[in-house]
Amino acid sequence: MRVDPIVRGVLLVWFLKFISGFVVSVAAGIDLQLNAQGVELVLAASDILFGTVGFTIAGCLSPPGR
Repeated sequence: MRVDPIVRGVLLVWFLKFISGFVVSVAAGIDLQLNAQGVELVLAASDILFGTVGFTIAGCLSPPGR
């Protein structure tokens, strides 16, 4: 069993989810304290979206025959 594709997939998903959280936090800016529930909802939606994109990319990069 090769570990390289597994590590690459985990790092890809982790990186995309980190970027999504960073972008939402920066976009929320000062409104983070004023509308915390809305920011939490947007953060959850972006996590789901970017996590799905990350898993899709990792699946496309996986070696054939899996």
